[in-house]
Amino acid sequence: MYQFKMNSKDLAEAMKKASIALPVSKGKGENECIRLVINKKRKDAEDYRAVILAFNGKVQTIGALNIEEVITETDIPEINVNGRQLLASANAFAAMNAAIEIKIDSEAVITGAGSRVSLKLGKSVVALKASETAMQEVEISGEEFAQFMNFGISCFGAEKGMHGIHCVAVRIDAAANKMVAVSTNGYRCAYAETTDIKMYNLKKEQNEDPSVDKPSITAIVEGKILKGAIQNFIGKKKVYLGIDDKMLRIRSGTDVVMILQQEVDYPLESMLKLIEGNKSLGRWKAPFIKVLQSLSVCEIAMDSPWLEICKENDNHILFRGKDGVTKTSIFCAMEGEVQRVVVDESHLKNALAVFSKEQDIIVESVGERRPFIIRQKEDDPNMILVFPVADEEEE
Repeated sequence: MYQFKMNSKDLAEAMKKASIALPVSKGKGENECIRLVINKKRKDAEDYRAVILAFNGKVQTIGALNIEEVITETDIPEINVNGRQLLASANAFAAMNAAIEIKIDSEAVITGAGSRVSLKLGKSVVALKASETAMQEVEISGEEFAQFMNFGISCFGAEKGMHGIHCVAVRIDAAANKMVAVSTNGYRCAYAETTDIKMYNLKKEQNEDPSVDKPSITAIVEGKILKGAIQNFIGKKKVYLGIDDKMLRIRSGTDVVMILQQEVDYPLESMLKLIEGNKSLGRWKAPFIKVLQSLSVCEIAMDSPWLEICKENDNHILFRGKDGVTKTSIFCAMEGEVQRVVVDESHLKNALAVFSKEQDIIVESVGERRPFIIRQKEDDPNMILVFPVADEEEE
């Protein structure tokens, strides 16, 4: 028998982080359990903690929370319970702001605030093991991590399709001391880059030339999973991100998320080639809110998302719908050759969502029938590319 007490809100928070990795049964006999391990914080300490491990075949989370008044009559190294039932129980007790007691014997019984929940013990949980290859890891501030990731993953596709556009690419380039993230849904592409990192160099193999730099290492992971994982590290002071041939791992303190790589034909190299090959021919700059207001005006009467953007005069950009009647213009600064482009208004609006509303946006032309670039600072490596759509005038 094992018995201990904990704060229900702590359990709810821990289970919220584990929720991205909760297994979902697709048939009888499949395991829906997560692992709960009770151990001491340090070998010589009297304080205990509960470690929660969840793995659903694509992503694994590990987290820990403090427990008190531990009573043990037998050695129970681990407990396996239904993850979704424990999540629901934790949320219910947290809503009552109740201190809870968990007693584990032939089942797990949670009591608090006059309520009682009984959870059956289940099968042992399969867990990810460390890869045999060395992991390249970087240290990054929590704030920089969130900004970098949220920008870089902002354009992944919602549906699985050709080339794995539901995925995101994250690359660590040790030689250049930088990390990049790329996502695309076929209509727009996000590119984020940061050098504000501390690189932890891989150990050189025996007989390996120490003067030769390690090649860059890339992880291709599902965008939806990575988006959920980022939330587990909001507010962290430091975050460590590592990549090996098997997974992308994010850790901070006792929180760890490991996301398995996907074997898909992701178009990373072609996207990087497109990004690096762009040379600005001209640009216009306007307050973010003015651009958003113009799109909203056009959206009211548009029968289709077809939107033409072109130069009206030396200091105005024109937004015009397919009917030629729906239109609005904004005052802006211009330089160079500002080219006409036709885009899907909905994808342009979604592209803008990742930018700060308090700053101007810069839109750059890079060539006829080529995507245009949106960024907020001149020469900022972080950018969104929006691809043009079929233009009836050219058909």
